[in-house]
Amino acid sequence: MTYHLSTMGYGFIKPASWTGARQAQGQLQAVHSELLQARARLGRAIIEYDNHLKLICDRVELLEARRP
Repeated sequence: MTYHLSTMGYGFIKPASWTGARQAQGQLQAVHSELLQARARLGRAIIEYDNHLKLICDRVELLEARRP
C-alpha cells in the first residue's frame, strides 16, 4: 500500500487519483480539521503576542527617552 504524506507535516493527504467526494466527513478528518484550525489560531496568537511585545518595547524606549 502506498501512503501519501503532506510535506507540511499535516499527515496523510488524498492521492490525486481519488477524484470522488465523501458523503460525510469521517472522525479522523474532523479531528484533522480541528488540528489545522487550532494551528491557525496559534499562529495568529503568536503574531498578536509579538506585536504586543513590540508595542511594550516601543513604549519603554519612549519613556526612557523622556527620562531627565
